[in-house]
Order: sequence, then structure tokens, then C-alpha cells
Amino acid sequence: MSEHSDFEGELTRALRRAGTAFEPDQHGLTLGGAARGRRMRRRSFTVTGGAAAVLLLAAGTAAVAGLPGGAARPVPPASSASPSAPGLTAPQLVAALTSHLTGLQVLDSEAIDTAESVRTGLPPRLSVTVDDGRGRALVTVTVNRLQAQEGHRSKTDCPAEPSATEICEQSRTADGGTLTLRRDQLPGGDPKRIWSASLDAPDGRWVNVSSYNFANMVDQNTTRAEPPLTVAQLGVIAADPVWRPAFEAIPAGGLTQVVPPPVLAGERIAAIVQPLLPAGAVADQLRPTADNLHLRVNTGGVDVHLRDWRKPPMGTPADEFAGAERLADGTLLLARTEPFGGPSYRNVVVLLRPDRLRVTVSALNPPVVEGRTPVSTPVLTLDQVRALALAVVAEAAPLP
Repeated sequence: MSEHSDFEGELTRALRRAGTAFEPDQHGLTLGGAARGRRMRRRSFTVTGGAAAVLLLAAGTAAVAGLPGGAARPVPPASSASPSAPGLTAPQLVAALTSHLTGLQVLDSEAIDTAESVRTGLPPRLSVTVDDGRGRALVTVTVNRLQAQEGHRSKTDCPAEPSATEICEQSRTADGGTLTLRRDQLPGGDPKRIWSASLDAPDGRWVNVSSYNFANMVDQNTTRAEPPLTVAQLGVIAADPVWRPAFEAIPAGGLTQVVPPPVLAGERIAAIVQPLLPAGAVADQLRPTADNLHLRVNTGGVDVHLRDWRKPPMGTPADEFAGAERLADGTLLLARTEPFGGPSYRNVVVLLRPDRLRVTVSALNPPVVEGRTPVSTPVLTLDQVRALALAVVAEAAPLP
């Protein structure tokens, strides 16, 4: 197995342990289903003890106070919520989290509320970008209803064998549930860190709270040495009963994800890409899926991903396309060479079409092979990656 595969597999497993909200593509490590998440932009504000967005319980009701730009909004109290209750809105979800973030500056927030969760089949979840003066970072929450047949112990069990890269502790809660605290890091000196707390309650309620040392899920470039919240702090957030209305709004039978048809099938992407490869390039291990393609070119990797960007995935910077090249039809284009885990580099071209279709094409350098000199140049030049991206976006169907 190549070093690329080891690295990508470890990161994928760590992200999955950190919560089902974020299922990265095996090779591109970009968000998938979260692209349909409801994005909520909030101007920057600092959460302090008095000015925080907090849940105020009074006379059997709750209100969200202190959110910038608006008055208090009602929140159903945990004690009175029922499966027919409206659950939690996106502002209420974000306020429930920010009430725990005293001293952190909240720069951005986004959420999938319970109404959208039922409509799309994605679990309620939210993400905030924070900064404590040591660098920006993501904090995320996912709420789900786990079914007995899912064997959900696998989501919360600590590894049987201790590991220096997986520090895991478990404790029992008063109602007989399990609280799992994890600190995950990648092997080989990779700087990514994911701290998480998962509450697995007897009634099927599953709440995951994760803190990362990077600020967005797209490039996952580290922005600080460690996540901003400790696992103990994450455990307090996960155990907060404020998440119960979101859980109870999920149908008893669980969620069924609605998958839209691809705008360009993986097989067609492969047919477009292969003739455009440079002379002498040998492509093998072709793995096309809906809207995605991974192929190995001269032992390096080339990835193509298409996403509906009308609702960007969680953790995406608001100014991602600031300074982008604007093509004649209004499509925005970004091109860059960037590090990608340890000794790896990749050339990346990102296109955003006027209808908000986002196409990402990237090329990695060949993996390090023992006894050979590392190759630091990606298998395709930036110009070649650009040509591939333009060819793909030209043929992709309009978004429905």
C-alpha cells in the first residue's frame, strides 16, 4: 500500500470517528453531502460570559439571546420536546454551541436545521469557525438517531490496542449511556489534530462534538498547533440536553438521504480526461463514481470532483474565490500548488460556474517509495490540470 493510501485512509477514519457530518472523499478529501447544508453567515463577534449567545430558560420556555442582528428567538425546552416538535432552527443550533464558547471569537457559522435534515436525509449538524488568538479552527456538532441494527458501538468504542496517535477514554453517564473522548492525530508527523467527544445514549441519541486544528474541510491546511477546545470541554457540550429537540425531530425510523442525480457521470468524466493527458502518461486504477473520478497516472493521482455549490460545505471560507480569475462566461477560476500531507504536493484548479457548479481537479506527485528519491513534482502541470478542469466544466449539465 502506498504512503498516499495510508495517509488518506488514516485521515478518512479520523474524520469519520469525529462525526458522520463529514465524510471526506477518499482522495480529494472534500465534503460530499454537506454541500447541501444550510449556510448561515454571521458577522464576527466575540463570545463572552455576558454577551454570549446563550440559552435562557424561563417559565418553561427557552430563548436565544445575544445573537448579532436579531432579537431573542424561542427554543423548545428539552423537557417538552416530542417527535412532532419543530426541533431546532439553524440559529438555535448555532446559539446552543456558542453558549459554550466563552472567550472564543466566532468568525462564521453554518448549520443544517432539523427541518432541512428531514427533507434531505442529512443529520442535523453545525459548524463554527473560531479564533482564540492562536489561529482559526473549526468546531462541529452532529446529532443523529442511531438504530439498534446499526451496531453503533463501532462509532464509540475505543481501539482494542493502545496507540500513540489515538488516545481514547470512555465513561458511563447517569442514564447508562457512554461518553467517549478521543484525541486523534495522523502518523508520520502529519500536523492534523482532531479532538472529539461522542455521547451514545440508551435511547439511540448520538451527539458528536469535534474540534480541529484546521479552519475548513476543503483544503484542511493546519492553522494552529492543537484544536482550541479540550476533550473535557467537548464532553460537556456533547452531554448538554439542549441537543435533545434535534434528536427527537429525527423520525423514529431514521433518516433516508436524498441523493440527486449526477451532473456528469464518473464514466463520462473519465472519457473526457484520458484523451487530454500528456503524451507518455499512463492511466490505470480508474475509479469513477457519481460526479467523481480518481485515476492513477504514472503512479501519481489525479482527482476530479463536481459539487453543487449553491450551499457550500461547512467550514468553507467566505472569501475562497476572492481574487479569482473571471472567465468570459462568468466562471471563476483558482489555480495553485500546495502541500498535501507530509512530502506530498498537488496542483489544484477550482472552477465555480455561474450556476454554482464547483469543479475541482487536482494532481498529486507520486508517493514516496523506499529506496527511491522522492518526486516533489505533481504528475500533471498546473496548465494541464487547468485544461482538464475546463473540459469537464464545459460538458457538465446545468444544475437542476
